[in-house]
Amino acid sequence: MLRRTLVLAALVFTLTAGVAVAGVAMDLTYTFAPGASSSGRVSAVIDGVEMGRDVPLAVTGDAAVDLRLDVLKIAEDGTATLRATFGQVQANLLGERRPASTPAPMELRVSRRGALVGVQSGNEAAMDLFAHGGVPIELVVLMAGVVELPAEPVAPGESWAVERRQQIPEMGEVLLRTESRVASLTEAEMTVLTDIRADLPDFTTTNPIQAGEITIKDGTLTVNSMKRVVDMRSGLIKSAEATMTFDGGAALGPFPALPLRGVSSFNIKPKAAPPQPEGATNG
Repeated sequence: MLRRTLVLAALVFTLTAGVAVAGVAMDLTYTFAPGASSSGRVSAVIDGVEMGRDVPLAVTGDAAVDLRLDVLKIAEDGTATLRATFGQVQANLLGERRPASTPAPMELRVSRRGALVGVQSGNEAAMDLFAHGGVPIELVVLMAGVVELPAEPVAPGESWAVERRQQIPEMGEVLLRTESRVASLTEAEMTVLTDIRADLPDFTTTNPIQAGEITIKDGTLTVNSMKRVVDMRSGLIKSAEATMTFDGGAALGPFPALPLRGVSSFNIKPKAAPPQPEGATNG
């Protein structure tokens, strides 16, 4: 069996059967290198909001922010500690510019298979769904930032599923279910399509229409066919794009919860890549 190892100073894939051949299983893992980094631009927009019985609300919003990901350290088992830092968010909500804000940095512990095994944030405040133009920027990064790879070898086109409970800062425990498949794979890049369902805990957030707060109940976030392209030289995300739908109930003050649906779309695009260190090999 052909084995091709790509070892570079970043998140790097090890491929068993290192070319995309139909029916040939591949073992995909990450190799992490301290000091590796990448930069990107996260953009998102609200596509529509409904409350009650399919009643559309005139809620508009958008947000964009620079993102940097750094590999801080590697544990003996290959688990990496990554730090995600953000620039200043440029956001609009209901046609008005939102006050300038910078999301707190997050530290992510990621296994060699890309599983998110721990998250820490410098922000202890409650989740504010509408803080950044109505789009949960940090949640977007957690969902899209790293492709979780299968535990067993898979052939191109085969899918793998993951289910786990994940503690999310500012929100609580999320039940996360994902199903992914490799859509294409070359020596240059890999394209992965992923469906996500996240069952959210109840939380309170600001009311975007008037003063006060909204309590969100029984929330579910779904993402269908999120397309992520991974750079095979660095192992990092080159780009990502998806539409996500939130369904749940919204309670205003003492009143019973009304059905709430929000649809938004997002993308992550690369910024100028840092120079790769000399001496990288492909053998």
